[in-house]
Amino acid sequence: MDTLKLFLSAFWPAFIGALIGSLVVWFGRRSRYDSRLLPSLNPKGFAELAGYSKEEQKRLLDEASTEAFRHWRGYFPVSAFLFVIATGLAVAHTLPKIKTIPNSLWLNLAVVTVSIGLGGWLTGILTTRYVRPFLRTCIERSREASPRRN
Repeated sequence: MDTLKLFLSAFWPAFIGALIGSLVVWFGRRSRYDSRLLPSLNPKGFAELAGYSKEEQKRLLDEASTEAFRHWRGYFPVSAFLFVIATGLAVAHTLPKIKTIPNSLWLNLAVVTVSIGLGGWLTGILTTRYVRPFLRTCIERSREASPRRN
């Protein structure tokens, strides 16, 4: 029970701090004209875009991401990323208190780095999976709008 209490006492400040920091970054990115909704969203994750030019890939992906995140604006992938990072920070803070592991900067850095990598991977997968149907719809609309050549 004490372990859970230690973990939760380290988790909530980390989660709230990560949430505030991400909101500042989020609003900063959204204020730019050509910003993408999520940095984990890139054309390499979509095989459907392979036959298009770089400009067309960017246009289709921006259009699809705007449609996909119209209401929630990427809330779930960002919150999953924050949850994983806050958990990593809490584990790094709790481990030295419950085990005979010394409290060192290197241990904390290793645990947090692994959690950032895991959170980035998870965010990329969730975002790609969520945007893919909207991208397919945008590609179909693009094909229907272009003049057909015989």
